[in-house]
Amino acid sequence: MLSNIRVDRNFLSGADLRHKRLRLGWSREQLGHQIGVDADTIALWEGGSLAISCPAVLEQIFHSHEPARYAARHSETEELFHVRTR
Repeated sequence: MLSNIRVDRNFLSGADLRHKRLRLGWSREQLGHQIGVDADTIALWEGGSLAISCPAVLEQIFHSHEPARYAARHSETEELFHVRTR
């Protein structure tokens, strides 16, 4: 399913990686655990000191977690709206 996503190896910058990680609310350790690298490697990727070796894997992880995050957020907002309008 997610293997159909095509990513240019140069597409994901360190700044993009950091932004997406923080948007999910993940620490460097949490993201590293998802892909089997340590937090120091994530820090080097985000800082631009080391080329990101697996951008397609990272994009797949972000893509697979984003819909769930937004669905949960929408559900919470909807519940608050209904509570306030009753």
